[in-house]
Amino acid sequence: MLENVKRKNLQVSKYAPKSTHLMDRYSSFKSYQGLVRWTRDLVWYNNHVSNLGKQRYASKYSHKQEPFVYTSTPEMYETEYSPKLYPEFVANEKTNKTQWFNMILCDAGSFTIKNRSFFDKTTPTIEIKIKNSFLLGETEVTQELYEFVMGANANPSEYQNDKQNPVENISWEKVINFCNKLSELQNLTPCYAKVDDGTDRQKNIWIWKAQANGYRLPTTHEAQYAAKAGTDNQWAGTNQLADLPKYAWFDENSNHSTQPVARKLPNEWGLYDMNGNVNELRWGYKEARWWGGSFVCNAEDLMFESQQNNDFLPRIPVPTIGFRIARTFGA
Repeated sequence: MLENVKRKNLQVSKYAPKSTHLMDRYSSFKSYQGLVRWTRDLVWYNNHVSNLGKQRYASKYSHKQEPFVYTSTPEMYETEYSPKLYPEFVANEKTNKTQWFNMILCDAGSFTIKNRSFFDKTTPTIEIKIKNSFLLGETEVTQELYEFVMGANANPSEYQNDKQNPVENISWEKVINFCNKLSELQNLTPCYAKVDDGTDRQKNIWIWKAQANGYRLPTTHEAQYAAKAGTDNQWAGTNQLADLPKYAWFDENSNHSTQPVARKLPNEWGLYDMNGNVNELRWGYKEARWWGGSFVCNAEDLMFESQQNNDFLPRIPVPTIGFRIARTFGA
């Protein structure tokens, strides 16, 4: 039986076109010839996302006021929830093309982590407070988005069999440059600036301008907070080892390669691949860090309690490391 899927709970970015009607926004840069392609980025109806992140299609007449119709309810979720989705886009004025990507709102709050202090054996856990709400990429940055922003020849990835794979084999400094350029393309204030550290090597270091409203790397605590999504799960989205292959790409199912984003189930806040696929770079106080586990890790290595905050040399790329972007909400 056909099910009418209501247009509701759509969070609209202030940088998006003024119309809040999905087809109005989407068709502004797509023709009505034949079938209009609806990407996964815009298909969020009735508290669901499209099945396994695959593309959905609407007829050229679906821009009319009649409700959009699916043949069935997506089977991804056993229970309903409503991710706080903020669709974003970046435009290329030279080619007249537009690239969409999704951000998820993570409200301020707190979570607990295991106390790893060698000197304090009396406190098993530590409460971490996230004082400011932030937006976090629904997925890791794909090769498609990276090429759109930085240029087709700029893609450093080792696994280029699918443009929906996360970008990897990338240095921290290139990630910083991507965040700044994406910010500039959206008329936002870049978050990062170079500062001479005053040594004989004249090495440039990066600082984070906390008041800037542009794109940036999440902090380690922001990433951990979003991955746990208000639960006590050992992995993002599940607490059951048997269910982990439904949520993550790791050595058991990855075929020793990165895989297209959003092909597994998301966690409770609608974030994909928060464990596995690629390790993700984080912002550290003095150096780059990575966290999350990759396609070469085993299930134990992906467990939150097993993961460490690993230091990362800013100019050295690693094939298992990619990144996810963030923005301070309301900045």
